[in-house]
Amino acid sequence: MVQNVEVVELINLATTRVCGQSDPYFHVPRREMPPPILTELELTRRWLEWLQHNRGRAEATVAKYGEIIERLSKWAAKEKQLTLLQLKPNDLAEFTGPVAHAAGLAPRARRPMVSAIKNFYGYAAAQGACKPVAKDLDYPKVGRRLPVGMSLQDAERLLMAPDIGTFAGLRDASMIAMFIGCGMRVSGLTGLNESALTWTHNQLTVSVKEKGGNERLVPVPSEAATLLQAYLAHPDLAALDRSTATGDQVLFVSLNSGSIPTHEFHGERRRISARGLRYVIERNGERAGIHRSKLHPHAARHLYGTELAESSVDILQRQALLGHEDPKSTAIYTHLAARRLREIVDRSNPLAKMKNQLLESVRDIAKAKPGHA
Repeated sequence: MVQNVEVVELINLATTRVCGQSDPYFHVPRREMPPPILTELELTRRWLEWLQHNRGRAEATVAKYGEIIERLSKWAAKEKQLTLLQLKPNDLAEFTGPVAHAAGLAPRARRPMVSAIKNFYGYAAAQGACKPVAKDLDYPKVGRRLPVGMSLQDAERLLMAPDIGTFAGLRDASMIAMFIGCGMRVSGLTGLNESALTWTHNQLTVSVKEKGGNERLVPVPSEAATLLQAYLAHPDLAALDRSTATGDQVLFVSLNSGSIPTHEFHGERRRISARGLRYVIERNGERAGIHRSKLHPHAARHLYGTELAESSVDILQRQALLGHEDPKSTAIYTHLAARRLREIVDRSNPLAKMKNQLLESVRDIAKAKPGHA
């Protein structure tokens, strides 16, 4: 029988006043109220917030994990007539194994699925919502994949492909030069705002935020900096509304609104997406006759790292420039002189090793500017 908490308190208070102490014969034991039962939607929401704010996971990772759990929930309801919290270990193994394989997902692509599911059910079990049913869920085994990079000659042809006589071509050349000359990740380049640029005597340093929200300062080669200046000075860019909610300006813009209504195609929605950036790389690469296997943004990052290594740049300095996390070198990153990093970049980045009409013209422009070292 469910007890009324207020009635219990009144009975105990009355017996205490009459007897001077609580009478065990009259004392009604107080029952602990059970914690409120969370809905699966609320549990998932709290888990995603916990991932982002307590574990420091990147927004993209949190969004991806949320999508995976949503797909699992829909599959459980349709195929098993069960809720998320009713699934058993063999159900989870089926979803991440045969079901994912039938959907065309390779073992490497299934690893994030397993990670998300193990994480969600670990959190749910810690909240008392279910048993740790995903504790023994296995990750699919995958072989080590060697990165496919592009050669210096491929990168040079890619940079020469855009028509810099047009605004779109100048934007493309500027983005490609930043990729090749700075070794950025896709998220780092697409997320740039103008406030991330620091100009000192015509030398440019960019503040890049990438994996996990980590921030690093990267010296920009003079060739890429000069192309970027030309892009920023173009009248077509000045005509666009790139203002963000914080008053900043989106750096690289999209020129195709897609499904976005024209009246909403401004501000943050003007920012080029990761998909748009990949299309820029693929379109210009195909125009330059580069094999499709090399036409992915990370190929330029691999080239950047390779050229630094072949120029005998110290491994810790390479880690600083590429933004690789390494606890052993964190203190060294902090104290590494920016001037030394700039000297390394100017000497060893892929752009410095290219010789063509476009880059020679860009170098002449850079040298002619006041304050050029």
